[in-house]
Amino acid sequence: MAEPQPSFELKRFTWAAPDRLDLAGIFSGLGADPPGAASLLVTGAAGEHRLSADAGSTPPADHDQWAATFTWQEPPVAFEAARLELNGGRHVELPPPGARRALRRQVFEVHGPDEDAGRDASAESPIEALRLQAALLTAEEHAREEHAAAQQAGAELARAQQDLAAERASRAADAERFRETLERFRVAADEAVASEQDAAKQQGTDLHEAHQALDGLRAELEQSRQEAARLQSALEDAAEQTRAARADHAQASGAFDEACAGLERLLEQLKSSRP
Repeated sequence: MAEPQPSFELKRFTWAAPDRLDLAGIFSGLGADPPGAASLLVTGAAGEHRLSADAGSTPPADHDQWAATFTWQEPPVAFEAARLELNGGRHVELPPPGARRALRRQVFEVHGPDEDAGRDASAESPIEALRLQAALLTAEEHAREEHAAAQQAGAELARAQQDLAAERASRAADAERFRETLERFRVAADEAVASEQDAAKQQGTDLHEAHQALDGLRAELEQSRQEAARLQSALEDAAEQTRAARADHAQASGAFDEACAGLERLLEQLKSSRP
């Protein structure tokens, strides 16, 4: 009885990042001998590129959910065909990553090392030819869809980059305007503080001079009071002397009047004593 044809049921084949491809599925019919590590061969206008599975990826096994990540070690390029290669020469032809999946199961044959050569040497049956043609048309349709999606993604990426550049330029301009406004405010604040400090210093100087002038006025007032007191004392002394002089004058006037009266009496006596 012939061995069943090994197959691979594709669950996921997508770009996980600009430089990373994620692949997941279930193998059937691999047998007891595990195929070991897997690699991914991609082919496009830039030629062939082989991507090795990351260290964290597990080797394929029968009937187990299998997943692997393939990371580009060089700048990623677009490709049209992908082949999952296993140790021992077995491989699986894969559709483009991210293509729309039909609702039916996506199951692909696991080809052996000599299977492709045997097929090329043998004549294909009409049914097989129709199947291959249908598969080719499906793959071409997937490729067209993927190419259109890639073009759309590229256009959207270009628009996003332009929008991002415009946003960065706008934010840079806003930041520059904000910095200039802040600098103007800082200069104005420094000038206002300096002006206030100068005004306060001038006010302090004026207040000090006013205090000095007030102290001078107080000293002059005190000197004027003392001079007024001296003048008042001198005036009082002069008044006292005037009163004393008036008293002496009054006394002298009385004595003079008495002397005049005595002289008149003496003259009267002389007149009366003449023969």
